[in-house]
Amino acid sequence: MTRTCLFIAHRIPYPADKGDKLRALAWLRHLAKTYRVTLVAGVDDRADWAHGPALAEIVDKVLLAPAGGLKGKIRGGMRLMSGKDLSRGYFRDPALAGKLADLPRFDLAFVYSSGAAGYLDDLAHPPSRLMIDFVDVDSAKWEQMAEEGRGIGAMLKGFEARALAEVETELAQRADASLLATEPEAQLFRQRTGLYSGIHALENGVDTAYWAAGRALPSPYGTKQGPVMILTGAMDYAPNVEGAQWFAEEILPRIQASHPGAHFVIAGARPAASLLKLGQRSDITVTGRVEDMRPWLAHADIAVAPLRLARGVQNKVLEAMAAQVPVVATRAALEGIDAKADEQALSAETPESFAAQICLLLSEPETAARLTQAANQLMLERYDWSAKTARLDALIAAMDDPAAHPAPLAAQ
Repeated sequence: MTRTCLFIAHRIPYPADKGDKLRALAWLRHLAKTYRVTLVAGVDDRADWAHGPALAEIVDKVLLAPAGGLKGKIRGGMRLMSGKDLSRGYFRDPALAGKLADLPRFDLAFVYSSGAAGYLDDLAHPPSRLMIDFVDVDSAKWEQMAEEGRGIGAMLKGFEARALAEVETELAQRADASLLATEPEAQLFRQRTGLYSGIHALENGVDTAYWAAGRALPSPYGTKQGPVMILTGAMDYAPNVEGAQWFAEEILPRIQASHPGAHFVIAGARPAASLLKLGQRSDITVTGRVEDMRPWLAHADIAVAPLRLARGVQNKVLEAMAAQVPVVATRAALEGIDAKADEQALSAETPESFAAQICLLLSEPETAARLTQAANQLMLERYDWSAKTARLDALIAAMDDPAAHPAPLAAQ
């Protein structure tokens, strides 16, 4: 008999145009091979309502509901005022919650992010097994934003950090297995929750063949003569926005002192107003959502990840490496990836060093080729999705059979 799985995600995992969607969709596709899956997910982008039929081709049943927006902010704000985390209020729709009581007991519930976990309490029949993919330690992320902010905004972020820390501990105690996207995040999670059993690191993967095919596609850059640096990702995400602005204002002019035609491409959906303003410059292109990111990435000279606030695995780095494009990134952007600075990527922290590393790659094609080859080999050997889904299967099997203990992930 085919077993059943309830997959709960805070955000509809399709299309995979954001890091969190990419990971969620990989798990969803894989689980649907061996389970009859019911998907419950929030929709916080109006355009994503059109993707319900595509998901219905993957799973048995799709239940979508609005997430976020003004109502989500109000629900989240009310929770925060009562001393609870705002995230579960922001992503939980009361109308959808009411429908979940009619669902049968599932063999497995897979919850993607703590923001989606509020729906667990709406089930009339608790699942036989519960796995939660926290991805990152969200409470630590909010804590860092609070420390770097000021005024009432920083205070509210601090409240959310403390509330989420309690939620993370409670959920991990409840789950049969908890996942984090890197071993450093898993270690931090264990330290903050005081829990050590059932906490596993399971890294993101990358579709190596898909990204390698980008070079065969026509270049979107037309007649641009100078070198192209590209930053990819969701461009309404605060760390990406801040990183793009830092690169445009502090790093790009230093590169242009040696390479006057250097051009910066900010490629990703929903660009913030500040990035749209940058796009008015002749040396910067802001694409907005693109149908296929592969040619934009593959035909760029260098992929940059100038993120000063980053947690977990940066998919933009994995994708660039799989697309065989040299990478220059901050330590924070490389931290979740088993890539060595100067071997598979170049690392920099200041505008001066960032520009110097890029100029080095532009002036030494052999160095760029060496980095690219080593990085691509790393993607093929360790980060292809097939290795990650095999690990997921082992962890699920261990939940069903406590005597089975999968090997530690640190060396994988």
